[in-house]
Amino acid sequence: MQTRDCNWHDTFHACAWALFPRAKARINALHVAAGAASAPNGRSPLRDLLTLFDESGIVIACADPALAALLGGFAWHELFWVQRAGVLRAMEFTVFGHALFENCHALYDGVTGKGIVVPVDAGYFRLPIAERLAHLDGAIEQYFAHAPAAGRGPRDLQPLPLKGIPGWAAENESAAYYRDERQFRPGRLHRPRPQP
Repeated sequence: MQTRDCNWHDTFHACAWALFPRAKARINALHVAAGAASAPNGRSPLRDLLTLFDESGIVIACADPALAALLGGFAWHELFWVQRAGVLRAMEFTVFGHALFENCHALYDGVTGKGIVVPVDAGYFRLPIAERLAHLDGAIEQYFAHAPAAGRGPRDLQPLPLKGIPGWAAENESAAYYRDERQFRPGRLHRPRPQP
């Protein structure tokens, strides 16, 4: 894959292709198949979804539906503080989007990924990293394979403030950190649809 010299964005884009080849190929194929739309930016809701996830996506492997429900309900304090041990045991967060990778290079307040929750069983976390990535790659490829028929758009992605993830920022070792609504917003009326 061609990359520009000294360019993190391109480098992380190449990394995303190496980690998620099936999902990246599906996203590209859907972009081509969708073509231009009459929207001012030339993209349909499907192409907006594809672009947003390609740039800012994060894959959330989750073995506990109760934790996924807290995430979907924007219950940040309950999820990341009260249920912290459960999150560390039953959730895994893997960056997909190359622009999000770039933001993680120097993580700052307010960086928000756009997530897809992938249900897994407890055995998933004992797999070698290469097998876990292959599993996630296949799950995301299937999510997008069904996206056109499901009428999915950008609002079907789960917002996730990255500095709230346990272990991702020193600041989140305090319960009070999750009360900052500039980063941990209370949610929206529309909830993402159930994921694969």
